[in-house]
Amino acid sequence: MSKSGRPPKWIFILLAAALPLALVATLGWGGRQGVRTEETELLSAQAERGDIINIVNGSGTVLPVEQYDIVSLVQGDILEDNLEAGQTVTAGDFLYRIDSDDARNNIEKSRVALERQRLSYEESLENAAHLTITAPFAGVVTAVNVKTGDQVGNNAEIVTVVNAEQMLATLPFNAADAKSLRVGQEATVYLEETGESFAAAVNKISSGAYVTAGGGQVSDVELVFANPGALLPGNMASAQVGDLACQAAGEVTYSEEKTVRAQVAGEVAELPVAAGDRVAAGETLAVLANKSTEVSARSGELSLRDAQLSLANMEKQLENYNITSPITGTVVSKNYKTGDTLDSNRTVLATVADMSSLVFTMNIDELDIRQISAGQEVAVTADAIADTVFQGRVRAIGLIGASSNGVTTYPVEVLIETYEGLWPGMNVSADIVAAKAENVLLIPAAAVQRGNLVLVKQEYSGREGMGETAEREGAPAGYVWTRVTTGLTDGNLVEITSGLTEGAEIAYTPPVTAASGQNVMTFNAIPGGGGGQTTPGQRSGGGGVIIREEVRR
Repeated sequence: MSKSGRPPKWIFILLAAALPLALVATLGWGGRQGVRTEETELLSAQAERGDIINIVNGSGTVLPVEQYDIVSLVQGDILEDNLEAGQTVTAGDFLYRIDSDDARNNIEKSRVALERQRLSYEESLENAAHLTITAPFAGVVTAVNVKTGDQVGNNAEIVTVVNAEQMLATLPFNAADAKSLRVGQEATVYLEETGESFAAAVNKISSGAYVTAGGGQVSDVELVFANPGALLPGNMASAQVGDLACQAAGEVTYSEEKTVRAQVAGEVAELPVAAGDRVAAGETLAVLANKSTEVSARSGELSLRDAQLSLANMEKQLENYNITSPITGTVVSKNYKTGDTLDSNRTVLATVADMSSLVFTMNIDELDIRQISAGQEVAVTADAIADTVFQGRVRAIGLIGASSNGVTTYPVEVLIETYEGLWPGMNVSADIVAAKAENVLLIPAAAVQRGNLVLVKQEYSGREGMGETAEREGAPAGYVWTRVTTGLTDGNLVEITSGLTEGAEIAYTPPVTAASGQNVMTFNAIPGGGGGQTTPGQRSGGGGVIIREEVRR
């Protein structure tokens, strides 16, 4: 059936009946085996202007533009619901609340487990940190008690460090005098052996008192002073603070001295210091290797992370106990209500659909898909609703085709925004205006033969705008074969872009069908004419043309 917008006024004349002299032609179709050249009646027509539309058609089943099944991801009793079938809901509206007491209890247990894991991890980190032994203060290494490769146990002596730049002298002062002193007060220290004196300061005052052998009550006062470089522990010294003198001399010691011990067992892997080396506070003295301690720290880190993720996941799942609508739409079904119990399966509680528009998918033949583009108008009809045409438009074109029996089709989604009377699930047919041309020169598609040749009345040959005459046998008397250029076709009519002038008279063999009981010969026609090359048989779209020639025997 022609899809032209304004069919031209074709003058079809059965020459055998309308012309004074019946035009009887003997046409020979070269290169076609099994076809006999016999007398054939011709039809006559004129090239006239008109409109032509190429329609691609298909079918499908209409569905809501969006549809969601409300699925439960958790199990438990439904405590509350807030929807009914047919009700309009907005995206985010509360629909169901499911009992979450068990989930909250599990979350609390997970939090306790996470805290335990954190403590365990911190302990493993501390043990791993103890594998690196550092200087507790700035000073000089006086002894190294191990060597590289030694296996040492917990509390083993590793390195001795002293602060020799400052010296301490702890001396007894009269208890009453000591109470009048203050920390930081200036003092003078005197070496007993040499009589040398050094500026000092009160560093600490004992809060208690004791009785000396002579019966006096004294309190110890600690004085700190700079080592001029020659003092060693054991030198004897006395001191005076202001006008108060100590009651007896005492030994001089280093201000700081510590033997650093291993706090975990392991093998001495690194020993970067030697006796006599000066070290800074925090500088590495030794590094121990203990695979078990290192693995424990790493394992503790991973276990802690796993516990954190587990808790976060459980807290996230709490959201699943309050179910909201994912879209704005209509509740088309409600399967569960307050009081029902949900099991562990993914249960569909209800279905919400956006009924603002309907969509359907039609499959378009690979020969026609290039003619389809988003936004094209689509005429939609349904057998269930007679005499009504719904207006749609192409919404999307799928790029992945499906092949069946050697033919590939591509999905094209059509949107119908105004659909009164149509229900989801109804079957529809659709016509897409793939291409159209207005006020163009048209002739019957059957008139164009192989090689784009048309039988034209001889009197038009050679006129301005006419195509070149082709040498080909079989032209009836008074007609010549003329070469034309074709454009758009709808299967019945074809656009002539050059080679014919308006009003030119042509002749052609009328197409017949096998149902007429006559022999049918099919071949490709209108090469490059916009309709595409076709093969015998029907296909979606109707973009190609099949010419049938009646051969009388």
